[in-house]
Amino acid sequence: MNDAQNLLENVIQKLADQLGTKVLGNEFYYQSLPLAAIDAVFSSQAKYPSVQNVIRRYCDKYDLAVFRPQRDCLPPQESQEGVSALIQKMKQNGIPYFIEQVFVNRSVTSGRLKAEILLELLETLEKIQIQTFQDIHEWLNQPVQLQNFIRAITAIHGIGEATSRYFLMLAGDEQMVKPDTMIRRFIKYALGKTVSEAEAVRLIQAVSQQLLPQYPGMNPRLLDYLIWSWQSGQSDAKNYPLVHQGKTEFHETRLKPIKKILPAPRKKILTIPQKTQLAMHRRYRSGQLISSSQIKDDVLADYPDTPRSSVIPRDYCCNVWNLDPASGIYHVFFFEENQYRLLPELELTVPRQRGQCP
Repeated sequence: MNDAQNLLENVIQKLADQLGTKVLGNEFYYQSLPLAAIDAVFSSQAKYPSVQNVIRRYCDKYDLAVFRPQRDCLPPQESQEGVSALIQKMKQNGIPYFIEQVFVNRSVTSGRLKAEILLELLETLEKIQIQTFQDIHEWLNQPVQLQNFIRAITAIHGIGEATSRYFLMLAGDEQMVKPDTMIRRFIKYALGKTVSEAEAVRLIQAVSQQLLPQYPGMNPRLLDYLIWSWQSGQSDAKNYPLVHQGKTEFHETRLKPIKKILPAPRKKILTIPQKTQLAMHRRYRSGQLISSSQIKDDVLADYPDTPRSSVIPRDYCCNVWNLDPASGIYHVFFFEENQYRLLPELELTVPRQRGQCP
């Protein structure tokens, strides 16, 4: 049995529930291309919530939409912020201003401030006349131009192969894979060996192709995202059973002896309303109207193990309720016009009185 077949069996075994959802995270549906650039640069060696905070602060500062209203099509070019617009803001106000007042993030990679790397990436895009998602999509289906593009942005000090690939995935390239730590860790424990970045890309693409007959719409970008989401949710990724060449094995980690063994901290278990509120406030501002289907997509994107049928936005509204005792006491939304208006974030561990909206 070859590596691709071994990996396929592990994917089917571990991701049985996720494979049928075909749900990508909201970060793949930004309203404007500069947001994809911010995400790609600030994601390097960072925890993703910090990246989401950077994007939210930028959009709040300049009153910009974070995500496009419709996932199935690109937003009109006139509704997007162009690359040059962000360049102009950063040059007029200066990098220190953006670091302290806009991004509120001083993180560094490869010895450079990420804000500086971002500006250089944007200037590179501007030089080759890429301003919007429509512009970059003209490059995605042209292999020679695409390779030239990758060479141009990886020449920037601080942008490596993984960052360039991730940026193209956010920009809409469905055939691209980002062979980061989570992806290679999943492959390592599936095959019992470490593979190179290039081999990881090849394997994900091969498995995606094999899954396509059973899961229409599957592509390397989606499979990459599903694997990354599953792997990043594992509390102890180094000690779970792995299937390799027909045998079940366990990877053991040797720990150095310590003088005092402390009890492991309890993992906080979130309720469905809490998951819903967290997912919403990562993506939207208070007061925004959101559809029921979008709410469910967002919750499943952040918490893939949550059954879709258990996410019931109408039960989390302060102004409507049914006979369920829990309905109406979770003040996450205000129901109006068949949509859900997001309320300010509240502590949801204490039941609240129905009809008393904040």
